[in-house]
Amino acid sequence: RFKPFFIEAPLPADNIEGYRRLAEATSVRIAVGDWGFSTRHEFADLLRRGRLDVVQPSAVRAGGMHEILNIAEDAYRFGALCIPHTWCHVVGVAAELHLAAITPNMPYFEFPIAFPASPLIENLLLPNFVISDDGTMEVPNRPGLGFELNEDVISEFRVDPY
Repeated sequence: RFKPFFIEAPLPADNIEGYRRLAEATSVRIAVGDWGFSTRHEFADLLRRGRLDVVQPSAVRAGGMHEILNIAEDAYRFGALCIPHTWCHVVGVAAELHLAAITPNMPYFEFPIAFPASPLIENLLLPNFVISDDGTMEVPNRPGLGFELNEDVISEFRVDPY
């Protein structure tokens, strides 16, 4: 017997009526938003008309951290969770980590175990995030998203314009 936390995108993203009917027919949380939706207004419409339990904005595509906070606030008003995701790079993970640390209806966020190979980004930003044995991550206490630039990588790729 399975008891999933939520079912992700079981219908095409634009089938709002289908999402409403599905939400009425099951006690399992329904999640949508990882493809096809970006703005606060699109997610608010989904929450109003589709009766969703989980919205999944992209930390990279939604318009920045402030827009994710707006989406999370709207979801909170509807009694829904906000579980953002990023599949682009570790900068998105850093943004989501900071957002999850301050947002009550954001119990976790989604990212791949391994990002597409990008040695420049992987080595440029320090530190790399480490997932502990219990699945948690430390929120950096340095300014901004918590990164420092690796000066060795900067030197390696520096271009003299003259």
